Amino acid sequence: MDPKAYLPRVLEAEYLAAHRNLTPAARELLRAEIAQHPHRYVLTDRARALVRYAGAHRQLLAGLDRIIDLPDEEFNDRRLRLFAQVGAELATALKIDPGCLEAKLLRLLIAETDADTCLHDALLLEQEALEALHGRYPRFDERAPHFWRAEQGEKGEQGADAGAAADEKGTATTGAAAAGAHAAAGANAAQADAAVPAATPEEAAWLTATAPEMIAWLHTLESISQLAMSTARYRAAIHYAETVMRAAGYPHRSEGTLLLAYARLEDEDAFFSTAREANQLLPEHGPQEDSPWFLLGRALLFYKLGKDRAARRAIKDFAARAEGGAFFLTAPVYHVPYLPVRPEPREPWELTHQAIYEADSVIVDTPDFVQWAEGFEEVRTAADRFADTYGFE
Repeated sequence: MDPKAYLPRVLEAEYLAAHRNLTPAARELLRAEIAQHPHRYVLTDRARALVRYAGAHRQLLAGLDRIIDLPDEEFNDRRLRLFAQVGAELATALKIDPGCLEAKLLRLLIAETDADTCLHDALLLEQEALEALHGRYPRFDERAPHFWRAEQGEKGEQGADAGAAADEKGTATTGAAAAGAHAAAGANAAQADAAVPAATPEEAAWLTATAPEMIAWLHTLESISQLAMSTARYRAAIHYAETVMRAAGYPHRSEGTLLLAYARLEDEDAFFSTAREANQLLPEHGPQEDSPWFLLGRALLFYKLGKDRAARRAIKDFAARAEGGAFFLTAPVYHVPYLPVRPEPREPWELTHQAIYEADSVIVDTPDFVQWAEGFEEVRTAADRFADTYGFE
């Protein structure tokens, strides 16, 4: 989620917390004023740090855009200089507010570390984000359908939540070590669930968008899911992607991660049930059957299962319907890494490029797949046509 999408809502929520008696008309006026003059409403260190982070994030993406077509050696030199400059800006944000989780996440993602180290650091940050959420927001509950409880649950639920948070984190990262915490907190957690209803999806969406710690947690979960995919930890990728899927009002494409992971695991039932579930939960994404993640994942799935006839149909369908799919599959092109999560596409083919980028570990684990795909005339023709249309070589 781009800072420009949620920073105005954070500023609005901070102002409303200090001015609780605003009428609906005054709130509408406030929202318009923040849209016009956001810097007038940056009144806390938390907000100042977020503004600094947002500037560093813009600087990073714009800088990568400027250097992406340079020769490899010059690109690498300029990239390292850019990362150092952005890192200095992120350090400044953290001096303003040491709790700026977004700055911490971006800083670890641009550090020159291997994927396993980055994943380890991201898991530690996820635990820190959960602790920050429980400490700041009594209504936050990662067991709730959309992570938030209704307002009447503010009193008395925090203790149960803290135990559940420790259990949830332990299950994800240390497994059996969390069993004791779960047993101790189980009865209280069940009582809290029964006594405190979940927030509505609309209310949960507002709470998520106005809580930068929540956005940072979801960004971290997505980053962990992608790092797990790239290091062939497919079950972990599924766990974290499924968690993101529960968020309301938070843009993501985590269903794509699930489709690719289930294709790699050759789980046909889970693959198609995920597509059906995403069609219900995410109608704004359009039919999953048109998604490049679905089209590519289906071809990989049938190929790995040895369903030759279905695999041939699927790869031809992918080449025909996923804009740029045949080209990016057979002639890989550099993809700007997710910093911190998938950027909004600016070209019609960028979603396909993202799907192939995310499928890299699956494709590497299926070494004959690309050569097999190149053997079809329909795939070669689609790749050549795309290259001619968009000027790729």
